[in-house]
Amino acid sequence: MKVTDFYLIRTISNLHVGSGEGDFSVVDKQVQRDSITGAPTIHASGIKGAIREAMTYEAKQSADKAQLEANVEEAFGSDPKAQQNQRQGKFNFFDGQLLALPVRSSHDFYYLATCPAMLEECISLLRQFAPKHPVTEALMELLEQEKDTSQYLGENHGSDLRLEDLSGLQHNAFKSDVIKPHLGERIALLTNDDFDQVAGELPIIARNYLNDGISRNLWYEEFVPREARFLTMVSREDGTDYLNDFLKRTDHVVQLGANATVGYGLCAFKKL
Repeated sequence: MKVTDFYLIRTISNLHVGSGEGDFSVVDKQVQRDSITGAPTIHASGIKGAIREAMTYEAKQSADKAQLEANVEEAFGSDPKAQQNQRQGKFNFFDGQLLALPVRSSHDFYYLATCPAMLEECISLLRQFAPKHPVTEALMELLEQEKDTSQYLGENHGSDLRLEDLSGLQHNAFKSDVIKPHLGERIALLTNDDFDQVAGELPIIARNYLNDGISRNLWYEEFVPREARFLTMVSREDGTDYLNDFLKRTDHVVQLGANATVGYGLCAFKKL
């Protein structure tokens, strides 16, 4: 029997999961984006590869090496380099759907911003496999709020609150004890157009390669800022709960994407 686990991914540090594509823009290395919504995403192959690498590394360092390596092979399948006795894994990974992005604010540093389109994407994913999940109901309540204007939840700061280039956001007294552990108390519900503007203008940094103090290569790199939230799921055979056991042992932290040596890609996986 198949079991489906849902995870909320919180980016602890900046995240760059590269698209591997260029469009002749000033940004040399862009992040992965959903082909339909254009929002940042994490492809399933990237999540699978990162978790497999982390679990394999742990197995090699463990006193219980043989058993943990067997668990990795059962979950993910045979080593791609193996020439014989290829075995398909029992885990199925899915893309990380964007749920919320941090947006700088004139009050409280930042708010976690989402929009109806992102909520609908995540609700659709949850409804397919867990229609009565408490998080599904909480996201539905958030989706049912006013959609025609951008607004913020939490403490009322009046009409002078600014989020990035957005001003005059209305305050909404909506509260949910279910959603607070996942998105916190400072939530901004933007219109789709306003959120599209925020998601389309992710931070960009200049990276440089120096040789004897001389610049040899300058490039510009886009990244998803820390504290973003993605929703993903993993389908597995009943009785193969290796991933959740691994996450407990590593305090639920996995490194995704590039630039691990400069602290990028640290993500917390929280089972919902």
